Amino acid sequence: MVKSLVYLLFLTVHAVTDIREKQIYVAPLVWQGAAGILFQLCGGQRGVVTALSCLPGLICLGVGRLSGEKIGYGDGWMVLLSGLYLSPAQMTVQLFWSFLTAFFYAAGVLATGRLSEKSEIPFAPFFLIGYFGGVLYGQR
Repeated sequence: MVKSLVYLLFLTVHAVTDIREKQIYVAPLVWQGAAGILFQLCGGQRGVVTALSCLPGLICLGVGRLSGEKIGYGDGWMVLLSGLYLSPAQMTVQLFWSFLTAFFYAAGVLATGRLSEKSEIPFAPFFLIGYFGGVLYGQR
């Protein structure tokens, strides 16, 4: 329960700063990582399971690098560090709902003409929605 609340707090901070300032700050990422490592040391997942949970974040960082940061490094680090809090199944569900809601949002604003294909949208709010909709709601 405490781990979920701490994780939710970090996701909320990332979502707010991503909406307001179009960036994810390093300091909250460092604190998210430190808390995640502490949770791991106090009885979290072990080894391969944690690596599998962190793999999507590594992929996001790689795609960001190869694409000239079409996926921001802050988003990649946020996803990577989320692997310290979630199981591989939970990470998959959260990413699925995050990408799905981001897709529908982007399609909607493109259809209305409010944004163009070159516009950037913040990903952290959708990652937060993915946690609420996919992981927390799915645990009920």
